[in-house]
Parts: sequence; C-alpha cells; structure tokens
Amino acid sequence: MRSMTTFLIAAGLTLAYVILRIFLRGGLRVSLGRGQRLGSSPGQLARANARMAATTDAIQLVASDRPFTKPASAQLIEELKAARFEDAGAFAVTPMRDVYVKLLVSPPESISANVYDHRVAGVWLELVTRYADGSTFSVSNREASGLAPLARHREEHIPGARAADLVARMRATRPQGEVIPVTAPDAARMFEQGYQTAMAERKGQSLTAAEINRVHRPMKRG
Repeated sequence: MRSMTTFLIAAGLTLAYVILRIFLRGGLRVSLGRGQRLGSSPGQLARANARMAATTDAIQLVASDRPFTKPASAQLIEELKAARFEDAGAFAVTPMRDVYVKLLVSPPESISANVYDHRVAGVWLELVTRYADGSTFSVSNREASGLAPLARHREEHIPGARAADLVARMRATRPQGEVIPVTAPDAARMFEQGYQTAMAERKGQSLTAAEINRVHRPMKRG
C-alpha cells in the first residue's frame, strides 16, 4: 500500500518551489563574465545545491487571525466561495516568515484550493486534485518556478488568471481517475505533509545549470 504522503505531494507544491526559487536567487547574485551562464561552473552548481539543501524540510501551519483583505486575495477567496468551496482555515506557515495561506476545499469534487500571501512573491492561487495512483494535477495563476516538475505531478500555470477561470480549467481538463477525498478538517495536515514530501523529492534531484538560469530570471509578484 502506498504511503499517504505520496498522495499529498501536490499540496503545498507551489509554495515549496516558490520558497526554493527565492532562496536560490538570494545565493546566486554573482558577477558573470561575458557569455558565461549561471551554473556553468562547478562552484556555482555546488553553491546552488547547498542553498537548496539548507531550505527547511518541513513546515507547520499555525491558525492565524490575520485577515486576507488585500484586494488580490479577497477577490480569489470570494470567487472560490461563489464556486461552492468551503473554508478550511487561515494559517501562518512556520518556520517561514511572512508567509500565510488560506485553505478552501470542494469535497464533492475532491479539489483543494490554496490562496498564498507571501511578502516577496505576493498573492497567488493553486488548485489541486490528487489521485489514488499517486499522481496529481494542479493549476495555478502563478508563473512556473523554473525548477523541473516532480515525477507524476502534472501542473498548468496561467499567470494572472482569476479564481473562477482556474476552477473552470480544473473542472474541464483534469484527468479522469480515482481521486483522493479532501475535507476541511484534513486540509492543513495534508498541506504540511505535501510540502514535506515535495521538498524531500526535490532535494533528491541535483539542480542543473538550465534550472539555475530559469530560476534567476526576473520574478513577477502575484
């Protein structure tokens, strides 16, 4: 029988990748010679992989009364509730600083919705469906991180899309298959496990020069 954490790998996936991207960019502010690419030297690759290894392996969601009142996040939450998503709580993400997430779920459709608010990366939304075979499908209105996708995790990025558009995309295009149920009481635990699993799998793959160059491109705020 597969571990339950295998099923949860998409929960918190974009957070894991966004945090990695910010952390890696902070360690890649280097002066390049003419024609030189980031990651083209063994030293650059080693430093980048050391930065990745130092990223927190696990997180904890702590209930927060901080309101999600920024126009961007409030609009996303309003549209999700209009699409019949249930509130599953608002949380601070520890030990990270200034990272908050609002969780919502659609139990009849087995879809999780994660509205993120990050001091550097801004506000964005991720919708996730998990399958009994260990695969996942997600749609996000954030640009791709530049890091290679995890095995069996199919993701789509529609930068700037409204929540209603992402919900419609998820409902219309997610693969057929046996889905894993999701409920409001389980949402936070599933998110924490998903982040830990995603980070462990990502750390099991060394960064490539191509990934480092993609990570270092200008990052848009949500």
